[in-house]
Amino acid sequence: FKFFYETVSLERRQKIDRLRFEKDKKLSLAAELLRKKAFALNGIREGRIIIGENGKPYLEGEDAVYFNLSHSEEKVMCVISDREAGCDVEYMKTPNYKVAEWFLTEKEREMLDRFETEEEKRTLFYRFWTLKESFVKAVGLGMQIDLKAFHFSFHEDTVSVCQNINQNRYFFKEYDLGDGYRYALCSLNEERAPLEEIELTK
Repeated sequence: FKFFYETVSLERRQKIDRLRFEKDKKLSLAAELLRKKAFALNGIREGRIIIGENGKPYLEGEDAVYFNLSHSEEKVMCVISDREAGCDVEYMKTPNYKVAEWFLTEKEREMLDRFETEEEKRTLFYRFWTLKESFVKAVGLGMQIDLKAFHFSFHEDTVSVCQNINQNRYFFKEYDLGDGYRYALCSLNEERAPLEEIELTK
């Protein structure tokens, strides 16, 4: 931790220092290391990272690079794109379904209630959770958006969002690696790149 802490930017070190728990400090550092690795693997040179409106970061330059980070328990996730994008990873512990009342619309809660088995219900709960998080991050307004102001529908392998926040068309990709986590990304880019796993400890 100490060695890699010294390799990241002052802004990232300050962000890490503000975190209270050791586990969160490690996850924050790991998220930045993953971003750096993702940039290197895609031939993106490090440069000045600008914090835009509502705290959304992007890499300054003629061809701006947009990226987003997420972490949960022992996983960190990074999405990079030439257009705005957001991502979310969540460890699928047993949900408190009362929480669904404040972030799911009535239609979404009805979909959740249709499932009888706990496994199906939990999976859908975290599908909604990660999709909503990735969407608000891609839009760039964060928690200024009421999570009930938009809803998702599913048709075969396609995820659609019904929203009146802007006129953009968003594309979604979900990943289930069978590791107890749920992953989702949202982008203005229709291209669906595969998820690449990187073992940061190596």
